[in-house]
Amino acid sequence: TAPVQFIRQRIQENEQTVSYSDKSWTVKLRSYGRDQGAFFSIGWPAFARATCLHVEDVCVFMLIDKDDVVFRVHIFTSA
Repeated sequence: TAPVQFIRQRIQENEQTVSYSDKSWTVKLRSYGRDQGAFFSIGWPAFARATCLHVEDVCVFMLIDKDDVVFRVHIFTSA
């Protein structure tokens, strides 16, 4: 999940772009509730399949374009 404070301060749109290894996917950010954080939904399954993401892998997101809301993703595999 994404921290609530970060979302409130930096994310104004509900569609974002995640990029990994010179490819990009459009994903939608959804909120758990007013003060409970947020998560990627629509578009995230396609990203996960394309990058062979597994349950125990760790993703680190860097906001590289705050105007267009683009995150660069670094994946650390559990294997």
